[in-house]
Amino acid sequence: MPFRYHNQNLRLDIENMLQELKNTCEGKNISIAEITCDKDGYYSDKKLWEFLEELAVADYPDSVLQTLSGDEKERIDHEKDYLKNLLYLMIRSMQAKIDYLSCAHGYETVKEDSFVELMRSFHGTAGWPIKNLNLFTMKSERCHLLNSDMDGTIRSVYFYLTGDDKAFPDPYQMEDETASKAPVRAVSDASGSAETDDGLLEIRQALYQEEKDDYYHGDKASEEDWNEIYGDDSGLDDLENMKRRNHLGDTSSEAGKARLEKQKRQLQIFFQNKDEFIKAYERLAEITKPSDRIYADQLPKKIDEWLKKNGYMVYSDDEATEGVFELLLAATKDVERWQGKKL
Repeated sequence: MPFRYHNQNLRLDIENMLQELKNTCEGKNISIAEITCDKDGYYSDKKLWEFLEELAVADYPDSVLQTLSGDEKERIDHEKDYLKNLLYLMIRSMQAKIDYLSCAHGYETVKEDSFVELMRSFHGTAGWPIKNLNLFTMKSERCHLLNSDMDGTIRSVYFYLTGDDKAFPDPYQMEDETASKAPVRAVSDASGSAETDDGLLEIRQALYQEEKDDYYHGDKASEEDWNEIYGDDSGLDDLENMKRRNHLGDTSSEAGKARLEKQKRQLQIFFQNKDEFIKAYERLAEITKPSDRIYADQLPKKIDEWLKKNGYMVYSDDEATEGVFELLLAATKDVERWQGKKL
């Protein structure tokens, strides 16, 4: 049985804060909307495409890009076309800030357009997009490009704008090169989400009980921590509320239709360049090939290089970096003084 140290939550909080500090110093918490807005602070489709043009090839030296020819030029041109359309859909879906998912999977809509959120969208959550091949050896295989939240957000925005629920073009779901030429596969409507949600809720309830049973072992302080933070089962209540809040549910009902229409009206009024989003979605469906899955793995490097070239990392400024060092050293000294009292 695992042993949970008293106030382990504080340890996790510190780890998360350190990761946030690292992301901030590297410029990855910056909103992409702030980078691509016009001089008056308004959304600019032109500037967003210019940004994506740079980002898509940020990891290639200028000398390489200027001397491209033949098959290599064709490959990089396709990489640019694929990534620009993929990232455009991701970023614009984040900026749409929709409240409800129309698709049958996932719980959370994605509403932040930072570089961190962009990279997080390629990582699995709750078994998606990773599947286990062998339970005993714990081997796994990636089976989706994007996590369920990002996939669902993009697909839902497209659905609200067009009325067509069409699966996101995923290179991991294509069996061979010819699959990219076939129509994108159809997907189930939102009315099928209830059974999936109930199954996930049962799993999470079982995990919750297991976590509660294993949280402490002979440690009174840890037991008190559990009762104070988790003892009221509020986590499960939140899960139920989240399920109700983020799914449209049965759109055949009057309430479901009303929610659907409200979301559609919001996008029709406030979402700019709707035609460009639809065009990018259809373009991505047209050009996506199974081999395009490799480009997602290269995105973190492209983001790092773009942030370096444009001076958004704090390390490019000696004075700002020294200020960070001083704050970290002061925190370290506080810990050492406390530990010294224990000696």
